[in-house]
Amino acid sequence: MSENTDLLIHIGQPKTGTTTLQSFFKLNASFLKKNGVCFHLLDENHDRTYIEAALRREMYGKDGVDRVTALISKIAARRGCTHVLSDEALFIAPRLAGTVRDIVAGVSPTMSVKVVVYLRRQDQWLSSLHAANIKNPHVYTTEVHGRRLSQILTDFELFSIPEIPLDYYHIIEEWSRAFGAENLIVRVYEKEQLNGDIIEDFLRNVLKLTLTGECSVPGNQNISLPEVCTEILRICNDSGYFKKTEDMRQNQELFARIVLPRHRESRIFDLTPVQRRRILEKCAQSNAAIARKYLHRDDGILFHEPVGEARDAKGNSELKIEDIVQPLVFALGQQRNEIEAIKRQLFEIIRFLQAQTRTP
Repeated sequence: MSENTDLLIHIGQPKTGTTTLQSFFKLNASFLKKNGVCFHLLDENHDRTYIEAALRREMYGKDGVDRVTALISKIAARRGCTHVLSDEALFIAPRLAGTVRDIVAGVSPTMSVKVVVYLRRQDQWLSSLHAANIKNPHVYTTEVHGRRLSQILTDFELFSIPEIPLDYYHIIEEWSRAFGAENLIVRVYEKEQLNGDIIEDFLRNVLKLTLTGECSVPGNQNISLPEVCTEILRICNDSGYFKKTEDMRQNQELFARIVLPRHRESRIFDLTPVQRRRILEKCAQSNAAIARKYLHRDDGILFHEPVGEARDAKGNSELKIEDIVQPLVFALGQQRNEIEAIKRQLFEIIRFLQAQTRTP
């Protein structure tokens, strides 16, 4: 890092452990400060620095830009420290890169700025984002949250949906033009290419720190539901079963534990290898450009994990009633202390889903 004031802007991308990382920053402010790192928020009630929402005036109204400017001024006044801002929404709003640059330059033209981005393979990111849309329709408001993943590929111009930017090179180039290619830190969100988890990797490769026993590590911030659970939620959301946000939240843990372990191996409601290959073929040129320019890989290979063997692209996309009944019976047997309360919830859902699956 530079001996001058350094500003690290972590722009995501979404679904790469950003919530866990931000929670770590907030929980371990003392550890970070002792090591010359300061994590900043626009609002202490949040774990994330809502730069994108503030600049678009979605948060704080007309005062949004002023609040971001004031934060940068505060950072500029504190020399000898590496300052961190983290907002994954900036990944899907690359047009704001120039705005952020202008604010920083207006406050402190000599400030050293680096932009950090973690990239997840496009097909994996799409699957994860789709599941998040279904789990949290009150947060992810894109029009695709109630659709099957295969329907999204068929029915939408996927690569032109602003909320799902899959041309990563275009995004990174916007930030490169704003701050210089030499000031971009590009990491690949794959197990093979990370040093440990997202927290360990960020500490080691970005901040040049080591995770120690004095650090508090947050638990899993976003539970990943098996595909059967996600499909049950999709049907419930699409049919209006959850009338209130509270209903959905109360049932998240229920859905997380009603599915047998073997369902975690099922991909029947997810993208098939054929569909994944189609996505990656369309993104191949963009990914290769990133690998060569920002990671200095002559072979142009950005992601290493194999896609898997090709099979029928149609797959099995229909939820069968046995997919529901067996896990529910299993859950009832495992939760004896709360069996009556769970039973009422479970069988109400069974009746609802039976009616939905029988509807032509």
